[in-house]
Amino acid sequence: MISRALKKRRDLLIEARDWRRLPSLADALRIRGRHGHAAVRYLVVTTDRSRITALDQQIRAHTGQRVAVLSLDPGEDAQSQVSRISGSIDVVVSTPTRLIDHLRRGNLDVSSVCSCVIDAVVADGTGHFGADLQFVYAKIDQSPTTTAFVQDLGQEYLLGGVLRRPLSLSEDDLQAPTARSNSSAHTKEQQMSDLPFDPSELREKIAEIVQEVHEEADPGEMMAYRKYARKYTTLFNRGYVFGYLMKQAVEGGSTRPRSRKPQRSDEPSPDHQSVFVSVGRNRRIHARDLITFFTSADGVTRDDIGQIKVLDNYSFVEVATGKAQAAIDELNGKELRGRKLTVNFARKK
Repeated sequence: MISRALKKRRDLLIEARDWRRLPSLADALRIRGRHGHAAVRYLVVTTDRSRITALDQQIRAHTGQRVAVLSLDPGEDAQSQVSRISGSIDVVVSTPTRLIDHLRRGNLDVSSVCSCVIDAVVADGTGHFGADLQFVYAKIDQSPTTTAFVQDLGQEYLLGGVLRRPLSLSEDDLQAPTARSNSSAHTKEQQMSDLPFDPSELREKIAEIVQEVHEEADPGEMMAYRKYARKYTTLFNRGYVFGYLMKQAVEGGSTRPRSRKPQRSDEPSPDHQSVFVSVGRNRRIHARDLITFFTSADGVTRDDIGQIKVLDNYSFVEVATGKAQAAIDELNGKELRGRKLTVNFARKK
């Protein structure tokens, strides 16, 4: 997967925690041998100074004597590194702060860099790293091809926007070739017949869940679930957990009853009246917010609330007939999320 992506010369964003599972840095840098240039051609920038020696050794192990590698450890005196910089250098391995130090002193020329590797696996999230990368990239004449390694694909923001339309690869993607090679002996028809589910039914189920998430779920609540689901499952297990939940959804019936759509109509049930509320999705209002709002009225309970229809700018809430008028009298003009609302009986079409 990575090798094919590298051949396309696209910027890559790769989810990884362990360098031992990654391709060689020589491959990630697209090193093909010496170019005869006096200026630096390749950069490896890391957030972790303890990795510098290991990264240097990894490049040397895969390239031998073909390229000249210079490591700039911030633990060394900057002046003592100047003599080594003056020689012919192909690859520089450094932290961004030490690299910037030499750039500002005029000791190092990175204008001819054509390829970079960014090791941001242990980035601290403060944003300084991204700003440092922007400074370094500003010293490069042409846009280099970049491969960035992060702990989580959602951390692309730490890189200061130096990637150009990157191809993102998760750890599951890195394992994909093995899975495909194991099944290569089977035809597509055989694979379909071996599946424990109907693919079209699963596709409909996923579309149904996605629709429910967009129409009815509270985004804040979903983010909380997502955060802790990621916290309590490893990257290796997340795909299996998702697969298990899909199995439960298919075998246990719809998470959103199919009978629900026909029931949702403009006409309320006989024992309820439809009440208009002047707020909707554009104000990030959800059904649960309206339930809380209406049950704040004296005498109105959750059982008195029927169907709720939340539109872009307004909503309709079914309230028990005997309590609708009292709820309107109490709630009309009351504030919700800092906005004074109009609450009244819905007009009949």
